[in-house]
Amino acid sequence: MAARNVISLALLVLLIPPLAFAGSTMRVPAVDTAGQGVLTTATASVQPGEGKIFVDIQPFFSIETQQSSKSAVAAASSLAGVDRNKFNFYYEIFAQAEIVDGPSGGVALALLSYAELAKKKLRSDLSATGTITSDGGVGKVGGVFEKASAASQQGIKVLLIPAGQAIQNGVDLTTYAPEKWGLQVVEVGSLREAVKFAFSDEGSAISAPSRQTIPLSLPAIALGSAARPLGKVTAHQLEGIAASVGELGRKSGPTALYNRSAIDLNNSQYLFGKGYLYSAANLAFVTRVSVESYLLSNITRQELSRRLGEVEGKALSIRFANKTAGNLEWAASAQLRAYWALERIDDARKNLQIAPIAQAVQSLAAAENWEGAAEDLNAAAAEIGGGSPSTQAGVANSDSAANPAYDPASSAAINELALRGYAGGMMENARKLVAAAGDSEATMHLKTARREFSAGAYAASILDSAYATAFSRALSENGESPAEELIIAVGNQSRLAAYNASGWAQLFYAHALYSLGEYNRTGDYDSLGNAVKLRYLSDEFSTQLARIPIEASQDIPLGAGGNSTDGNAASSQSPSGALAPGNLKVAVTTVPSRSAGIDARALALVALIAIGLAMMAVLYLLKRRHGEIGVRPHIALRAARQKLDALDELLVAGKISEGNYDRLREKYEGKLEELGSELEADENEAVSEGGTLDGVATPAEGRTDVREEGAARKKPAGNKKPGVIGGRKTKTPQSKRRKEGR
Repeated sequence: MAARNVISLALLVLLIPPLAFAGSTMRVPAVDTAGQGVLTTATASVQPGEGKIFVDIQPFFSIETQQSSKSAVAAASSLAGVDRNKFNFYYEIFAQAEIVDGPSGGVALALLSYAELAKKKLRSDLSATGTITSDGGVGKVGGVFEKASAASQQGIKVLLIPAGQAIQNGVDLTTYAPEKWGLQVVEVGSLREAVKFAFSDEGSAISAPSRQTIPLSLPAIALGSAARPLGKVTAHQLEGIAASVGELGRKSGPTALYNRSAIDLNNSQYLFGKGYLYSAANLAFVTRVSVESYLLSNITRQELSRRLGEVEGKALSIRFANKTAGNLEWAASAQLRAYWALERIDDARKNLQIAPIAQAVQSLAAAENWEGAAEDLNAAAAEIGGGSPSTQAGVANSDSAANPAYDPASSAAINELALRGYAGGMMENARKLVAAAGDSEATMHLKTARREFSAGAYAASILDSAYATAFSRALSENGESPAEELIIAVGNQSRLAAYNASGWAQLFYAHALYSLGEYNRTGDYDSLGNAVKLRYLSDEFSTQLARIPIEASQDIPLGAGGNSTDGNAASSQSPSGALAPGNLKVAVTTVPSRSAGIDARALALVALIAIGLAMMAVLYLLKRRHGEIGVRPHIALRAARQKLDALDELLVAGKISEGNYDRLREKYEGKLEELGSELEADENEAVSEGGTLDGVATPAEGRTDVREEGAARKKPAGNKKPGVIGGRKTKTPQSKRRKEGR
């Protein structure tokens, strides 16, 4: 993806002509840091120039908004039939509250740009929300209900939203909004379609044709034997969603949510029958979370807390199947889901303290379903031949008739402890890719990979890193590609056989074909983007699942764990204090004795330890003499991270755009570490001068966490505050609601 230019407000003041913002204006809905809908003011002006884009955003700063402006310029110029390289584009976005949305303003920026290029006047009572692609596609966004409510309260009469997003909070906004708010909500799938409505007469009702959706129709596929274990898992998931939709119908009647969920249930069953096992399970999962969130809407905080503890206990008590060459991808995938459940439990508990209960409810529903998926996949792994610690012998004695998936030749245990070094390398490579691409799903998977690694679940960590790697590469290599090129990148059904060696690689690619079919059926650009990401994920899983057994056969380096048979013995807790799910048992090969050179290594190790202790003693004496320093910057940093956690939950709840500030965090991670070093240098300078920063000594606990996970900040100069780049505040949520990757 092309590099994004970051322009400070001071530079903009110098470069933008005085009349640059005397152009077209639109009030654009967004979501603030409290999860509430608000209206921002966006203005665009086009002047003769060289194809440059200037963006002034107040009071927040968003890299994704800058990228949206680039896509908006490309789409508007193409539709207007002009050469964008002959103009300069100026955008000003102003909000009276801190906004966490970025790319959802893309379609609004495109309409403003088109109005300027075509010299047309937008109707002032119209607004729009949605992402924009360079070829004019309108993509889905979060917080549509909140945005519609805010727009209606500010006199907006027509709101354009992405196609397929009218159903919100259990109601159909195309009928609910006119009756309750006097607001007409219209779905659009492209900039061309939006332009048809945006320049109509002010105050008039839009005559929008009903959107006819072609029924789901896909060719049947035949998956190889490696993918078949998901069949039983998917069947169980379909039973669960059928029960949930039935309960919804009994309690709510034929509401919009029930009708939509019933359609999704039917489509899940259809996909299952056609052989798209992962697609069926994924659609059932997402629908079930939505339905159960609605059914839990009246839950008390006390009951919610109890259920969180209950699902956490289940996730932590799963006795995972021993990993073997035959069941590796299923056993590791079971652990992945358990860790994802724990992440959502953490989200819910944070939400209970800082956000409306509805957000915690959604996290609870997701956690319960992740935990259920973990148990189903673990059972599949045990059936293949790995067994659980308590049942392995019984499974091993199964014959092929009783257990067709069992293969005695594949029952060799995986030496998981030997994967530690490789897992660490995978995380580091993924970190670099995520920093460059900024995909929010990739960021979430990298975060979970770190948690798994800390708990000794190295195979699971490798697979989560594989998610992060694949999604980042897909975005970096295809972010600016038109739809035609993306379709070619996905491929067709003839490619499926190339993934026969890996069950998950097959399943992911089949899901890519389904997503491509959804794009062809509905025109949903998100489906096309997911198809590309899934194709990359198929490639990455195919590579890693072949590599893991090779890495596991390597000797364990001295000091990596000795002959312990419990992979969690040395590291049973992650840095956050969360235990690894279950009692993970890892078979470890005894390392042959290597007496030659060991004494020398031991002496060198002792010397290094002695030097380290001496340095610690010197630092301790310096701290006692001068006191810890810089309390105010450190307190501000901790406060900022708490605020970022709050933004996390808004993103998880779907109320803010995907990855808006994940991208900011990862892109500047290296820079933040550099700033942390500068902060330390400032502190050392203050100590050498016999003083303290800000004239206040810092508590002893304030130093060590400053640069954790790239969260370092430099004490700013002048009137800038911590967490400010170019004078504007930055926020960085770290996770999002999972759309793919059950």
